This record gives sequence, structure tokens and C-alpha cells, in this order.
Amino acid sequence: MGSEASFRDYDFTSDDRWNRYRAGIEIPPGRDEEAILHKYKLKWYQREVDPSYAPTGTSAATSSPSDPKPYSSGTAGSQDHHAPPAAATASNQSPPDDSSSGANAESSTARAAHATAGFRDKVSGYLKRSFSQTSQSIQTVLFCMHLTLVLLAVLHLQPLNRKLSQIAWVYFLQTSLLTHGYKVYLKGGFPRFSRSAFLATLQSWLQRVGGTTDFQYLMLSAMFLPQQSVSLVIVPITILAVYHAFAYCAKTFTSNALWQKYGVRAHSFLAAHQVCHVLLHLHIVMQERDALMYNAAAEIGTGFLLTVMLATQRRAIVLTILHWNWLRMRYFSPDAAAYHSMVWGIIDQKVGPYIRQVSFLNTALRFGQRWFLSMGRP
Repeated sequence: MGSEASFRDYDFTSDDRWNRYRAGIEIPPGRDEEAILHKYKLKWYQREVDPSYAPTGTSAATSSPSDPKPYSSGTAGSQDHHAPPAAATASNQSPPDDSSSGANAESSTARAAHATAGFRDKVSGYLKRSFSQTSQSIQTVLFCMHLTLVLLAVLHLQPLNRKLSQIAWVYFLQTSLLTHGYKVYLKGGFPRFSRSAFLATLQSWLQRVGGTTDFQYLMLSAMFLPQQSVSLVIVPITILAVYHAFAYCAKTFTSNALWQKYGVRAHSFLAAHQVCHVLLHLHIVMQERDALMYNAAAEIGTGFLLTVMLATQRRAIVLTILHWNWLRMRYFSPDAAAYHSMVWGIIDQKVGPYIRQVSFLNTALRFGQRWFLSMGRP
């Protein structure tokens, strides 16, 4: 009974191993999702947590033996469930020729469905094997991505070669798409689409990942990729990349001679002294709160910069509208709400008294605030 109580009390939601396993389970619409998940929890718990655990009759009887397997049933399973048998179809067709042609068409459709499902299973299996690595290998991949982002940011910000700067801008955003797309996968998996419930499954997946910083930075990179370079856009992404890269080095390379000789001293120096004011206070690598504050300020500053650019030849009306709507998402995002609120509060303290003295600016400000806050919390 002790093992049974341990199974019931086990916190599956906070276990990354279960979350990765859960992302590979595809449940066709109309099935008992709770019972199916309970069955997989039993199997996973016995294999990964407590090999000596033996499910009781009540626990083992929760699900049926026809439950789907991870990344295996999907479309083909749902089609077999809804499609009528070939014999029944043939019996309902009176002319012999029509019956045989209908059966042939149905068999061709079934073969195509099975081929599609098989191809999808192979791709899903390859991606699952590639991405479902150990925690250390995942952190190593992310470190390489973060380091690449930092190097590309330096190449973009260098003032000597404008062509190289533009090339680095494009590669930076492409690398950002790859990096944050990978992080979104690690947190929420791939959306599991099906013909019968495409919008429902997409909405469910977006609810899981839509409020995360990684998904929103993925959107930011996609929005600015086809545009001319706006250097302020890469600042928040670069700051987080620097922070994560230094954190990985401090944790992984503690016994490395080069890190002990150069890295530790640089790490300690950046933490102890507030140097590099020109480069947005790079000492934030040891101060995550300051890093997120700088990120929020850079994101909001980009919105004002795009607004000012509307009066120039580099105006981008659609991009400006998209970015301000993106800022609304960030304002209500659980990851960024506190920092964006603080930055907006600082802006109001500095600029608000001057704006309120001008009536038409005050009216425009109130209108903008109502629009900005009308999105509401999700």
C-alpha cells in the first residue's frame, strides 16, 4: 500500500522526464484521455521511478488494452475507428463493378493513410531520439546556440563593415528562431494535429506555450527576420544568451584550466564591478532580475523606436502594429509581466507629469492605455 500511496502522491507535472514522455503520447479524439494517461503513468512510474511497484487491480483496470501508443496510432488509428469495413461498403453497392472499384478506392485510401502515418511515425521517432537526450546534452546544445547568438550579435553591432553587419543580422534571427523553437519543444512538445480536431489541438498547444518568453521571442524573431536591421531588437535576446552562456560555463567548466585562468576572473569581475555601462551593464550575468529588467526596457524601447521611424523612409506600419500587439502579450505574460509593469511605471514617473500638462497628449495617452490594457490577462 505504501507504493500505491507513493504513486498517487508523485508529482508528475514537475518531472521533466515524464513531460518529455507525455509529449510523445497521442490520444485520438473521443477516447477517455484520463484513463489512457493513467495507464501510461503506471507504466512510466514502474519503469523510471519504482521498478518494484506492482499496480493493484483497481489501478491497472483504469484503461483498456486498446489504448494508443506514443507517436504510433494518431491519424491511422482514428481513421480505422471511423471508416466502415470494406465488406460492408461492398455489400451496400449493387453493381459489381461499382462495388469492386469502391473497395479498391477504399483500400488505396487506407494504404495512403497507413503510409502517411508510417512516415510521420518515422519523423516523430527521429525527432524524439534527437531531442530527448540527457539533461547534460540538452544544456550543451543550448550553450552552443547561446554562444552563437552572442558572436552573431557582436558581428552585427561592429561598425566597420555594414555588409557583414546585415548578414549577421539575418543569421542572428535565424539562429534565434532555431534556439527558441527548440526551447518551446522542450517545454511543450510538438502540437499533435488531427483532421477532426485541428483547431482544438492547436489551441490547446498554444495555451501551453503561448505565454512563455521562448515562444514570444520566437514570434519576435519571425516578425523582424524579413525587415531591415533594427539593432535594439537583438538586445534582449543577446542579454539572455550571455546570461545563460556564463551560467553554463560557471557550472560545467569549474575544473577547466582556461576557465580557471580567465573565465572565473572575468565572471567574478563582472559580478563585483558595475563596469561596461556602455554595453548595457554586462555584469547582469550574475543578476537575473536586472537582466530581465533590461530586456523589458529594450523590448519597449523597440516599440517607441518603430513608432518614431514611421516619420522616416524606413517606416514599417504593419511591423509597428505587430510589435505593439506583441508588447501587450509580453505585458500579460507570466514570465515578463512583473518586469514590464516596472518599466512602464518608471516611464510614467519620468514622462507622465509632462504629458498630463498638455491636454491633447493626455487624451491620446488615456486612449493608448485603454487599448493596451484591453487585451486583459489570459
